[in-house]
Amino acid sequence: MDHVFERSKSSKQPKLTTSFLKNAKAKLGKAMSKLILHEALSARIAESPFLQPVLQVAAEVGKSIRGPSAYEVTGVYLEEEYNEIQEWVNAFNPIWEKKKCDRYV
Repeated sequence: MDHVFERSKSSKQPKLTTSFLKNAKAKLGKAMSKLILHEALSARIAESPFLQPVLQVAAEVGKSIRGPSAYEVTGVYLEEEYNEIQEWVNAFNPIWEKKKCDRYV
């Protein structure tokens, strides 16, 4: 991919042009769409509030880090997610007790 730089009027740092950003977005869009379509995932996953943080962490850790295995998702991270949700629900206990609500979870 050719990177096209141009001088910014406000500084001496080169900035990426809009065409480079459009190409990068299209490349990411194609890769995400391939995953969604071939794994028969709901297209709504593209609008999930959890997607952008995944992309940001992936960019932060870099290319050499592989994603989790199916075992890790269901065996390791599922339990961690369950515990986080349980803590979140338990945080409502004082409110429910104060309002005399039954806990149905």
